[in-house]
Amino acid sequence: MKKSLKKSRRMCASWCGRGCTKAEHDRALRLATACARKLGKGWRPRVHENLGWYGYTVSSCGRITVRVSSPRRNVQRFLAQLGDGRWSSSGLNPGAAVDAVVSQARSEVSRLRELVENLPTWR
Repeated sequence: MKKSLKKSRRMCASWCGRGCTKAEHDRALRLATACARKLGKGWRPRVHENLGWYGYTVSSCGRITVRVSSPRRNVQRFLAQLGDGRWSSSGLNPGAAVDAVVSQARSEVSRLRELVENLPTWR
């Protein structure tokens, strides 16, 4: 995805058309970097553009992402997703969101394991 940075301080994909700015990009990167610092070693900040710039962090294994919302009314939310997004959970801090999504996935996997354990076979 090629970005263009003009004197107008635009930083937007040519196909987007919203007029995303470098300031929005930098803000999203700052939020993602702060989130990665809170989560600790191995977490990497990332940004992506989709009608605006958005920040997120990725775990060292690449299986967990934490999306960072812009603070609204002095409250910031974090959305953790595991894998392809089958499991997701939010929290008021990134660690709580990660703990919640891992707990949610483990609970569901445990229930599925119990469901299929010792099933009879046809032959």
